[in-house]
Amino acid sequence: MKKISYITIFFTMVFFSVAVAAEKQIVSVNTDQSNTEVGEIITLSVLYDVTDAQKQLSSLGVRIHYDSSILEYKGANNEFKINQLGLPQDSAEIVDKDVDDKNKGTDRFILLTWADVLFTSWPGENVTLPLKLIDLQFKVLKDQSTNINVTQKTGDSAYGFKGVGLKLN
Repeated sequence: MKKISYITIFFTMVFFSVAVAAEKQIVSVNTDQSNTEVGEIITLSVLYDVTDAQKQLSSLGVRIHYDSSILEYKGANNEFKINQLGLPQDSAEIVDKDVDDKNKGTDRFILLTWADVLFTSWPGENVTLPLKLIDLQFKVLKDQSTNINVTQKTGDSAYGFKGVGLKLN
């Protein structure tokens, strides 16, 4: 009887862990300017959502990967400032060795981070999901298609992650 109870507890814990891990923080990148021209400044909007609409999580840290031979990072605006940890950081001195996005076509990334100091209320009950986190501006250097990829640096430990990038033509 004791053995059956342990087995029941074990399977309940496994099932509950899988169910919790099935929820995801989702970060996507989009633009209205999918066809680009050399010299043009394009804006990429970074959007956040979560599969269960939970607004009281601990944190989010993401990398937006790009090819610096095709795009030049120019800056950011329209930041979601609640619990933002510093300004967006360009990895100009960090070479992306495709360890994060598994793409040899990217060599740089922009690091974006937010965290609640109590780890319980990010992004906050008063926000509407999906939420625009930030707009990133890039100058187009070459007439060549390129991928923008999204990977997780950190996030709420009870949630998985899904990054949705895009292809610029």
